Amino acid sequence: MCELMRNLATKLVAMGMASFLLASGCSGAADEAPAVLVPATGVVKLKGQPLSGVSVSFIPDYDTKGTGGFAATDSEGKFAVKHQSGKDGIEPGRYRIVLSRMMKSDGSPIPSGESAMDHGGVETIPLKYTSPTTTPLQPNCTDKSEPMILELQGK
Repeated sequence: MCELMRNLATKLVAMGMASFLLASGCSGAADEAPAVLVPATGVVKLKGQPLSGVSVSFIPDYDTKGTGGFAATDSEGKFAVKHQSGKDGIEPGRYRIVLSRMMKSDGSPIPSGESAMDHGGVETIPLKYTSPTTTPLQPNCTDKSEPMILELQGK
């Protein structure tokens, strides 16, 4: 029952994030790249091992203007954030990084183009990283930012 509640909570958080991000991009301005974008790159690791297939969302925090950005990790756990316009980078400022990686309950990947819900998908990222209200990942991104190493703690 606890696992069922965790899966339901994860799905509700994911749906809430998608709604928030969709609404923040509905002004029409998201398709246009701002004058200044800074790179936001890095690697996601858990227990020292790179994680592939992780959805990485940068949500603007504090007084940061803009829509944030998104990325997915490659087979080496590396990511490079893109602005909603499709251009590389994000607006300078402070962000909350939210991560997600849904897998089948047996640990195998969800087939490309298919819904995690249709496969009984479970979140494999420690829950504190899956919500903008609990994530400890809060970088300040500038034109001088180095690639980030996001070493996740927990199970």
